[in-house]
Amino acid sequence: MPKSPEASTPHGAPPEYVSAAEEFVGLVCLGFIQNILGRIRTMVMGMLFLFVAAALSVASYPFDPRPVLGAMFLGVFVVLAIIVVSVYAQMHRDATLSNITNTNPGELGSDFWTKIIAVGAGPVLALLTAIFPQITTFVVSWLQPGVQAIK
Repeated sequence: MPKSPEASTPHGAPPEYVSAAEEFVGLVCLGFIQNILGRIRTMVMGMLFLFVAAALSVASYPFDPRPVLGAMFLGVFVVLAIIVVSVYAQMHRDATLSNITNTNPGELGSDFWTKIIAVGAGPVLALLTAIFPQITTFVVSWLQPGVQAIK
């Protein structure tokens, strides 16, 4: 007489087909989560590139109320930095996302801060050129070889 699937599993463990169904549902949810995280990353990178482009354009053209524009860029930078860092910190601390990425839930490790600093270096440099126009030629001299290599 063949054994039923329930009889072949240890006491308290679900049958194999239940585990397979749970994994199937989990993978669908994981796909949804990855889609949303990709959209968030795209929005953040878009804001980053637009901020850098606008700040470099203000630094390269002599707009009239330069101190006012610098103050506005500083305010926009602070607000965006607070929002982006807090959203990414909350995502990094989330238990479900931490299990997916094999990190410790509730902790912001050095990997998180390294990525935040690396992503924030460009906007900070662009902000400095918008506030202090004297360093624009120095920054452009760094960017010039990269622009020439693209051509």
